[in-house]
Amino acid sequence: MANNYMQFSEEIDSLTDEEIKFFQEVCSYEPPLDLYAGWEPPAWYDVDSGGLGFSAEVDEGTRELWVYAEEFGNLDMLVALILEFIQKFRPEYIFTLSYAETCSKMRVGEFGGGALIISREGSKFINTCEWLSHREAEIQEARGKV
Repeated sequence: MANNYMQFSEEIDSLTDEEIKFFQEVCSYEPPLDLYAGWEPPAWYDVDSGGLGFSAEVDEGTRELWVYAEEFGNLDMLVALILEFIQKFRPEYIFTLSYAETCSKMRVGEFGGGALIISREGSKFINTCEWLSHREAEIQEARGKV
């Protein structure tokens, strides 16, 4: 049996005291004990994983936030968190991240990755498998084979 992974590692540096406090609260967030009492999770909270859906560490000494995934990362939750951060603290900030999708065995078609960019205007993704599929379709169309 093979294992599939999504991996990434990125940081936000030069955090202010207020930004450090924000990320510390995010990293230590605990949902209410009674989840059915009208609780609405924050946009960046992954109910299925019971957390962020990726790893995050705040380093007060270096004033950095490190976001990473060693096995699985929920990019939707990451986008929600970074968008909230940008809207609250840094409207001119642009966050970029590239990620790898790998497999523990050499299975055909199981490797790829992508990139995302987040700004106050929103986010955009590109995935290598999707990109390849679109480029192949363009070539087939140009050859008249669609």
